[in-house]
Amino acid sequence: MLAELLVRTGRSVAARGLLEKAVALDPGDVESRYHLAVVLGEMGQARRAEELLGSVVRLRPDYLAAREQLGLNHLRRGDQEGAAREANAILARSPRAAEGHRLMALILWKQRDIEGSLAECALALANANVRSDSSSVISSLNRYRKLRELINKTLIG
Repeated sequence: MLAELLVRTGRSVAARGLLEKAVALDPGDVESRYHLAVVLGEMGQARRAEELLGSVVRLRPDYLAAREQLGLNHLRRGDQEGAAREANAILARSPRAAEGHRLMALILWKQRDIEGSLAECALALANANVRSDSSSVISSLNRYRKLRELINKTLIG
């Protein structure tokens, strides 16, 4: 998808235009809605992103990546309870879903539960689909490394 490539290369504004056209042409296209919501969230338009993600989840309740993004949106607004609801909904549907464990890791990190966050990162890594989820795996690996460094500094220094 061209829009996804534009997002990955830092051209979110161009991607946004293409995605808005795609959604206008086919309002039932959950993929375009999802990617537009991600772009809007990254651009600071949390409300619109949340509306789109909510519609994606209503159309496809099993779209775990949309639920994860919805949870991330809640976190951006400081709503840890909303984020936890989404993480729990993901894990209720699929207990091994990397999306749910990544989101839970961030929630626990915000709550200063470093060990719990680290454990969730490990679960996310163990359950990640490396072929289709490589950027999330890299993100989880980096988060895991940073958490380990923080724990080592706290324990040693």
